[in-house]
Amino acid sequence: MKVEIADVPVSKWIAQGKRDDSNRLLFSPLVSSIQHFTLEPKIQSKCFFNVKVTSTQDYSYRDEFKNDLYKQNCRCFKTIDHYVRKKFIKKHLKCILMLQELRKNENEEFPPICPYAYAYVFWKQTLLGREHFYNNLVISRRPGITVATELIEDIIDDYKNRLFAHTNLSIYDNREMVHWVINRVTSELCLNYFYEWLKIAVEGAEQISVPNRDKLDIMLQNSIPRAILKHNSDVSQKQKIEIILPNVDRRINLNEFKCTLSTKTMKKLLFKMNSFKPLSVAMRIYENPSDENKRIESYVKQYVMKLRI
Repeated sequence: MKVEIADVPVSKWIAQGKRDDSNRLLFSPLVSSIQHFTLEPKIQSKCFFNVKVTSTQDYSYRDEFKNDLYKQNCRCFKTIDHYVRKKFIKKHLKCILMLQELRKNENEEFPPICPYAYAYVFWKQTLLGREHFYNNLVISRRPGITVATELIEDIIDDYKNRLFAHTNLSIYDNREMVHWVINRVTSELCLNYFYEWLKIAVEGAEQISVPNRDKLDIMLQNSIPRAILKHNSDVSQKQKIEIILPNVDRRINLNEFKCTLSTKTMKKLLFKMNSFKPLSVAMRIYENPSDENKRIESYVKQYVMKLRI
């Protein structure tokens, strides 16, 4: 029976020529298209990864490897965080402080939320897997978590497992290559995810609202790199990695980002404002259970609930 292929990209892919069995292609099926496989690699790694023979089975399960993976992930996230702060946030650090510390004047409502602070704070909160946006969003290792960027732990594990399936890890130790690949994927993903938050920052800040879990899942899936990493299947050889990377449109119209908090007057007022974190308000009630303090507590609770993910 003659098979007719109606899909043009599939026909083009098949017509390209013989299959190259010496290479493996690492990608996420969730976001990749067959059209991506017809593109030429845009990036070639300049690193050639050395491998060594090991008699230890499944070195990837050892604590040494897990600790190295966590340290690499921390460094990778800190690098992206530094880039984001330098490129977008450097003029809005006080805006972030105002949002995270829930600062306001005593008898007034909370000030408008800066869209830059909104995108940064909730990007970092969800990426690090923290429950509240108003606590210190610092990296801290928790039991059972293998990476600092908890939100994308499953995605990183999926890439790692696919890469391990490509290689004979019971014989060869190629952790340098593994770290390079995972860091590349993590960097692309974290940065893409920040751009997803930028897209909704203006509306979210104005409406004092955050996306629900379903919307967050969509934002996360949109952030998975559409990159295809090509490497040699024989890990006993020095590895050179090529990356097939479709064009990614990361342009954001920052002209829409109006920050009313970045004026010199507002920055001076910031340090005269009080913090109304839930714990601080609870202490007020404890010291003075007046009707006014109870009214403040109710107002703060309603405000925080609007921004609860």
